[in-house]
Amino acid sequence: MELVIEGKGLAKRYGEGPGMRAALDGVDIEVKRGEFVAVLGPSGCGKSTLLGVLGGLDRSFGGKLWLFGEDIDPLSDAALAALRGRRIGFVFQAFHLLGHLSTRDNILAPALFSRDHQAVADRRALGDRVDHLLHEIGLGGRGDDMPATMSGGERQRVAIARAMLLEPELLLCDEPTGNLDAETGQQIVELFHRLHRDQNMTVVAVTHELRVAEVATRTLHMRGGALVDEDGPRSVRGVE
Repeated sequence: MELVIEGKGLAKRYGEGPGMRAALDGVDIEVKRGEFVAVLGPSGCGKSTLLGVLGGLDRSFGGKLWLFGEDIDPLSDAALAALRGRRIGFVFQAFHLLGHLSTRDNILAPALFSRDHQAVADRRALGDRVDHLLHEIGLGGRGDDMPATMSGGERQRVAIARAMLLEPELLLCDEPTGNLDAETGQQIVELFHRLHRDQNMTVVAVTHELRVAEVATRTLHMRGGALVDEDGPRSVRGVE
């Protein structure tokens, strides 16, 4: 099966001398197309740093990284940004919605910055895509709502729809339930499960919450900047 992510000896260090800290300590990781991989570990173990490296957001690391079979090292910053915009969607703990834009326009935001002109050429098709995504996330008819009028769970749903706008092949999620209460967080977990199940979406989610691992096909455990254990692959429980 095709590798979407392949990392060898990924390393990231902060500071110098006795105060140096290894955020990533020689991580080897592979993610195959169609997998849902959960990376579990406590705060400060390097999960978010790993996700930033895997998504091409942080280039100041040691080791080698291939995305979709392509070595990212020779890529210019512009070429890497184009690859991210075309093939990777990001979901963050803090939502990062633009408060002055409606729900619809927040979801459309990636098209405004995409370097893939073909992907954004048909504005009508993108409008239809937004309507479809609003329905998929349970917010049909709420495209004109502003972020300030929405709950945390609703804003996270909008952030997920925004990440899905240009139909990325890979979804990277950084503590996507971290700012949500237990019930709302479970709803978001179930949404991720449906995206993976129904669209064969490749998902990597870093989290400290076991409920995310319950819907993943494989779980990696991280401590002190290193991957220390792995559960899986496995079939996941049904979530409706």
